[in-house]
Amino acid sequence: LNSSAVSTFLLEFLTMDAQLNELIRLKQPLPAPVERWQMVPSRQRPPRSLTSQEVLPACANSPLRVRTPSVANIVAPRTPESTKYVVKYKKTPKIRTPTKTPGQTAGKATKTPGTNCSKTPHAHSKKRTPPRSGKKKTPGKTGHTPSGCRFIPNRSTTGLEYSSYLMQNSKETSDEPEDSPSREEYRQALMKVLSKSKNQSRVLSFTSATPSMEGSLLNYTADLSSSHNGSSLRSSQKKRAQHRIPTSADRILDAPGLLDDYYLNTLDWGKNRQLAIGLGNTVFLWNASDGSVQQLMELGSEADYVSSVSWAGNGKYLAVGCSDAAIQLWDVVKEKRVRVMQGHTDRVGVLTWNSHNLTSGCRDGSIHYHDVRKSEHCVNQSHCHQLEVCGLRWSSDGRYLASGANDNLCCIWNASNPQEPLHILRGHVAAVKAVSWCPWQHHVVATGGGTSDRCIKFWNAASGQCLDSVDTKSQVSAISWNREHRELISAHGNPRHQMVVWKYPSMARVGELVGHQGRVLHMSLSPRRTTVASAGADETLRMWKCFEPCKSLDQSRSHTEDSITALLHSVR
Repeated sequence: LNSSAVSTFLLEFLTMDAQLNELIRLKQPLPAPVERWQMVPSRQRPPRSLTSQEVLPACANSPLRVRTPSVANIVAPRTPESTKYVVKYKKTPKIRTPTKTPGQTAGKATKTPGTNCSKTPHAHSKKRTPPRSGKKKTPGKTGHTPSGCRFIPNRSTTGLEYSSYLMQNSKETSDEPEDSPSREEYRQALMKVLSKSKNQSRVLSFTSATPSMEGSLLNYTADLSSSHNGSSLRSSQKKRAQHRIPTSADRILDAPGLLDDYYLNTLDWGKNRQLAIGLGNTVFLWNASDGSVQQLMELGSEADYVSSVSWAGNGKYLAVGCSDAAIQLWDVVKEKRVRVMQGHTDRVGVLTWNSHNLTSGCRDGSIHYHDVRKSEHCVNQSHCHQLEVCGLRWSSDGRYLASGANDNLCCIWNASNPQEPLHILRGHVAAVKAVSWCPWQHHVVATGGGTSDRCIKFWNAASGQCLDSVDTKSQVSAISWNREHRELISAHGNPRHQMVVWKYPSMARVGELVGHQGRVLHMSLSPRRTTVASAGADETLRMWKCFEPCKSLDQSRSHTEDSITALLHSVR
């Protein structure tokens, strides 16, 4: 906010405050409300008129001559502004009257002057309590002091600054989309500063403020009681648990033969807890459950090498892209190659799955769409990029495809129309390899640039607008999200060779993972979103336990695995 906007806001606030003061100012003081014990029906009032001594509150020892319990004492009011008194009543003693009822045992009778009462044989007296005149006092009910008038706003609970903000911004429009993270973050911060309470939503308040919870346990109990009687208690949002950022890797594995090529994608972690990595012309599987290592396949020629790997479904099938422009599909359980798909003219640098559809990116800039259920697997092609496609990822809902290439462009494709891109994002000045979709905002995608760019940018896939940009001071090679903590982790190459955990959407640094001696080329997150695997140019594979397990992901995993397994049974 600049100085002119602040001055304009203060001037409008002072004008509104003066107008409100003029409206709510009283010409004369309000009369005190009539006490309940003074509201006696006319038929019960004595025929005579009360004297001034019986009316004035100063005569505290003068009893009122009405058919009510006798007045014991009058307690002074708690506050000097209130003219109300709390009346305490003495209990009227019971009066026993004699009765003569034949056939009952004799009881004691109270003699009344002018009446002859005696004990009669075989006559019994029954105790009776005469009815009381007037309305019976409810046990435990005490006087109540009103906190204010229901027709006059309460200034102590009315947020004037917040009310002015609501009235001025109720009809404002903005070119920025409503679901923009930056606009939502700014709105929440502004409302937090202006509002006095979290539940403030009215321009004028006619109720008294609840007792403060600061200071004593008594105030806390009174606040809970007031909230329970006045309105239902709202459950507060659970604070996300703080997690530990490791200072060193939990496990380090040797990865000899790992190619130091920024444009390849040879690391992927499947839902079967097996980590696939391409080392030269060989694919190895590392089992996270028992730590065992298995060699899955090896190319026939030593000149060829594995350029990309990607797991499908629940981890039963693995797609392997090769430098000879072929894509091999392997059944990991049976350790058998299912089929080989041709069609590209150069190496396949990136692969990604969308249900039973496999999408591949080639060095010539083309993108192919394969339906693995059909014999004629290539169903569509896209030719938007001019150089090698090195980043490719489907959104979690399967509606959009994001592709990054060495031509510094990132394209957003609609699943219903793969021929023409929905948006072409031109914000980067280097190759775009890191592409990742936000798991809780399906239209938000994060992209990372190469050495000349070094930025992480956030885009709205629906509008093609750049939401935010952060300079990481290093080459960005991969990005992954964590839903539980609302964070993302990025892998970096030259010059810092590290990984950074960011808080979204503020993009504040939570921690750094340092250990690689060369640039970090690949990064993959475990199925439970707890451990991060990174492969670097120093030919090491490192495991970092950064997050706590997510329970909601474990509950939904079984349903997703069953549905994808049924689709992949028809692979030909």
